[in-house]
Amino acid sequence: MEEKQLRLFIASAQLGSFQQAADQQFMSQRAVSKRISNLEDELGTKLFNREKNKIILTTAGHHFLARAMEILNTMQLANYETKQFAPKQQHISVGYFSPFDGALLRSALLSLPPTVNTIIEEKGSEHLISDVLLGRLDCALILQNQDSSQIDQNNLVSLPILESPLVIGASPQYQYLDQIHHLTTTLRQLPVIYYSVEESEYLQNIFKVQLGQLASVINMHRVTSYEHMQLLVSLGKALSFYPERLLDQISNPHDAIQYIPLNTHQLSATFMLIYRRDCQNPVVHQLGCQLKSTS
Repeated sequence: MEEKQLRLFIASAQLGSFQQAADQQFMSQRAVSKRISNLEDELGTKLFNREKNKIILTTAGHHFLARAMEILNTMQLANYETKQFAPKQQHISVGYFSPFDGALLRSALLSLPPTVNTIIEEKGSEHLISDVLLGRLDCALILQNQDSSQIDQNNLVSLPILESPLVIGASPQYQYLDQIHHLTTTLRQLPVIYYSVEESEYLQNIFKVQLGQLASVINMHRVTSYEHMQLLVSLGKALSFYPERLLDQISNPHDAIQYIPLNTHQLSATFMLIYRRDCQNPVVHQLGCQLKSTS
């Protein structure tokens, strides 16, 4: 299966014509038809029903169209990422889990020399830890959890980058959450939500440990979009926790969210850079220094 075959198949399916696909790709209609036939032989199934002056996708063709577009996108991404590792150039692959540590990462990466090629991935915290352990990522920014011994046992270095008090974000109608009575009452009424790109209880466990007995009254769950989280909080449908020291980088006045210090509970978040103890990439250590200096 070749990239050219996939492009011709996708063009033929979208245009509904081998001739129009041929014109688009500056080929003969006969050549396009032959390429598609070879692809069908390779897959062992018909992708098109050929009728007079038109072609129609089969059931298998409809299924393969979605897969072909995914395969082509993956091939293009792999090609781009491979070209980033040019000879004699430094490179780094780094992961992050949320817009908060993404904001920290952005300013630090901008401080690196422009000759450094960078690959960035957003994943859940557990996924980031395993990818660093397996060498799929050079390093990652995550939140520190209570079981720091697990990080040590897993042969990872955890470099503290930023510690910040957590504030609670709420709709302006909830303006007395700094008082324990109002906080407890509101937590019984509204869910506490957090954003994670992947299914994860990592953040939930961090919050519940720090909240102690108050955690028993909380209905906490994950949302899959940061924008969705902000919308729910601003409309008074939910509450969420935010690192106070990063509010100037991630808060938007149009979100209509008030960020209230929790005087009744001392909640905090510690962002840390993790990497393998045997890491030999000098850019990782350079990034760590930049993160420390810009946070």
